[in-house]
Amino acid sequence: MKIGSILVSMLIVLSVSICSATNQSEDKILEEINDSNPVTKILAFASIVDMGDDGLDLMAQALKSDDQDFKISAFIWMDIIEMDNPKSVEPLIESLSSGDDNTRAIAALSLGWKKDPEAVDALIRSMENDNNNTIRLYSALALGWIRDPIAVDPLINDLQDGDDDARSACAIALGWIKDSRAVDPLIGSLQDENENVRLCSAFALGWIRDPSAVDPLINGLRDGDDDVRSACAAALGWIKDSRAVDPLIQELTNESSPLCIASVSLAFINDTRAIAPMIESLGNSSCDEQIAGALAFMGEPALYPLIDILSNIDEYPEKRAAAASALGSLGDSRAIDALVESLTDDDSYVRAKSAKALGDIGDSRANDAIISALSDEDEFVRFNSAVALGMIGNSDAIDPLIEVLEDDYVEYVRASSAEALGRIGDPKAADALIESIKDDESEYVKSSAADALGKILKK
Repeated sequence: MKIGSILVSMLIVLSVSICSATNQSEDKILEEINDSNPVTKILAFASIVDMGDDGLDLMAQALKSDDQDFKISAFIWMDIIEMDNPKSVEPLIESLSSGDDNTRAIAALSLGWKKDPEAVDALIRSMENDNNNTIRLYSALALGWIRDPIAVDPLINDLQDGDDDARSACAIALGWIKDSRAVDPLIGSLQDENENVRLCSAFALGWIRDPSAVDPLINGLRDGDDDVRSACAAALGWIKDSRAVDPLIQELTNESSPLCIASVSLAFINDTRAIAPMIESLGNSSCDEQIAGALAFMGEPALYPLIDILSNIDEYPEKRAAAASALGSLGDSRAIDALVESLTDDDSYVRAKSAKALGDIGDSRANDAIISALSDEDEFVRFNSAVALGMIGNSDAIDPLIEVLEDDYVEYVRASSAEALGRIGDPKAADALIESIKDDESEYVKSSAADALGKILKK
């Protein structure tokens, strides 16, 4: 039986039996716990719920069983039912030092989950001395979850562990504890021979947010591994030190660099020097969505530079379309006039993105212009226009949307019109939606119309 199925079964049984204590003897319960029938076994566990410390003693015996399912159920019982019982820690500590590999691994995780400081010494011994790499890894992570400063020095020492994954876990745990003593050792681990250790060390330094890590993380932007460079870029964003702005801007022009993460980190730092380079990067990469979101996060200082890009017909369409998306994410109604103007742009991609942006802003002043765009020759523009009208929610769009639902030859455009009618929620659309459910040749459209009708009828 897998851990997930055991957990689900136990929760179902416990929910039924939690209020009904049993009078069975402990010997009888132990016999049923060892039964080969999983339901009998689970019911036996359920009968322990109201037994208090006596039930805890039975679970401690269960942890010593040779039956793996049996032990897993006992661990789950201790973790869920006895989560706040300090007496449940001692049996888990014993299992951590004396059980088989699986038992010790689960015991380490369970002790971390409980976050009881009484487990720290045992977990440190396990991390330092266990001959199983996985258990040392789990013990390190558990120490990170508990976040006791006593574990900092042992975790620092184990950054020299011979196993790559164990060193990575130590770095992560030090990041969770957020103790400044770990900063210099983690900076040293940015030079580790293993890329995952370097990545975890960069993340940990970002979580600790010590400014002394900025220069080493900037150097990490030149790491030979893409993921490590992305981690360094992310960490610099979390620390929010202005020294990182220019190096991160440089990453925006490096095709092999973590462009997407660099743009997000620049938004976190929120230095206006980054706006122009980020806008310049729009349309040049696969990260337009992230850059647009980052610019929107930076707020008003990005508004007019984005409007200027959108309105400049000499810029290439991909950049202008990305600027439209960014304006939609920004959500400032001062962009409406420029976006409405772009609904008649020569490029269909710019028109489509402008329609969606107007929906994101949600100002009904754009309603008439978007209704006109429902007749656009490009199906993606019509689709986004229908979506936008649904987002704005103005009832003036109902008749034009019904017309699209009945007459457009593209099924996903008809479906988006149905969805928009449902979102607006006006009963005037009910008859048209019913007809669509009955007569449309597309199951996709019928389903969308049915969902929309349901929303209207609930209002």
